[in-house]
Amino acid sequence: MESSHRNNLSINQTPNCAVQDFTSQLPSGILADIFARLPIKAIVQCKCVRKTWCKLISDDHFSSNMYTEETPFTHIALMDVSYLLSRVGSSYLLEFEGKVHEGNNPSTLVSMKLKSPIEELLPVGSSKGLFCLVEVSLHHDLFYINNPILEQYVVLPKAKRCSYEETCTMGYGFGYSPSTRHFKVIRIVTQLRVGFEALAKAEILTLGHDETWRNLDVSSIQYYFGSCAITLGGTLHWIVGKFVCTTDFKTITNISTDLIVGFDIDEERFRTILLPSALENQKKQMRLTSIGNCLCLGDYNQNIFQIDVWRMEDYGVSESWTKTCIISTTWLNEYSVSSAPPMIGISEDDQDTFLISDLNNHCLISYNLKNNSWSKLEVHGTVLYGDFYPFAYDPSFVSMKDVFRGSQLRILQI
Repeated sequence: MESSHRNNLSINQTPNCAVQDFTSQLPSGILADIFARLPIKAIVQCKCVRKTWCKLISDDHFSSNMYTEETPFTHIALMDVSYLLSRVGSSYLLEFEGKVHEGNNPSTLVSMKLKSPIEELLPVGSSKGLFCLVEVSLHHDLFYINNPILEQYVVLPKAKRCSYEETCTMGYGFGYSPSTRHFKVIRIVTQLRVGFEALAKAEILTLGHDETWRNLDVSSIQYYFGSCAITLGGTLHWIVGKFVCTTDFKTITNISTDLIVGFDIDEERFRTILLPSALENQKKQMRLTSIGNCLCLGDYNQNIFQIDVWRMEDYGVSESWTKTCIISTTWLNEYSVSSAPPMIGISEDDQDTFLISDLNNHCLISYNLKNNSWSKLEVHGTVLYGDFYPFAYDPSFVSMKDVFRGSQLRILQI
């Protein structure tokens, strides 16, 4: 899709009669194809022009056909988690103008602020245009499923905390089951017990099907889950470890090498994946991501300002981990990264790129693996403040009524 083509297309809010007569004669398939070529802002505006256009864009087939495996990567979402530091967070949809890289030059991004049910929510993940967000309190977790493009959301049944809430950690995941076409939310509570290994339990809820949370068997997966999962090929992935607490709960000792735990969304089963052998018995700051169809791991060494990127060439086979690249110290030193930065892998044409969020300087870095070069991305339409985490995101116009068909939960408008 040529950027000049996209940018020259525009839709007026109040078209004249000639335009209305012309578009009314077009077959719905051709009209849908025209809409699919527009920037996301223009598509949102089209929904407000005519009822027939709104119905067409909201149809399930429009969103399902709009993004396929061959669709170029065009959008990311940024979620500000700085509210954890008592500041108000925001979310933005960023759309690439053209390809991620044109030659050696990174693309610019156009921003659109996204509305959220509540500003101070922790992002769990995104899938097929939906965001899963969670409000964490001492007594319960309250999950929100949000379509920010349609400004619709649903509040899921409360998930109770354990009686030992002050000594537990939480892991979350959100994904889509291709076989059943259902979205699922999973939460994992890990109790930190004095002098003992962590004790985990897990619950899952299927959107539009379950009215209450279901327990999952985690007897073989007794690990510390302290993060949100990333999704690859229908499987959620976390970096986990085993820990022992002192009596005052102020010291947590790592007693085992970190692992990756995968959760098959279809079969609802856990599995473990070993890290690269070179990373065993080392102090690590790691981030999971994916590029193409491969699981990737970014291992950040703060002492030398370097990220070693590992790619699993054969999924599930620990021997297939290969160090793909070393992201050099140039921009890390200049932009003063102090912790493992959030990153997204993008595979486009013959170029692999990582988008890396610099939380200290509130900017996005594009690192081109082929050219071993980096650039700061220009974002039009907003100035980024706060701690923004990037998510791969495909906007969807599917109504929440379709997702929660048969459910008694209320669909609310932001």
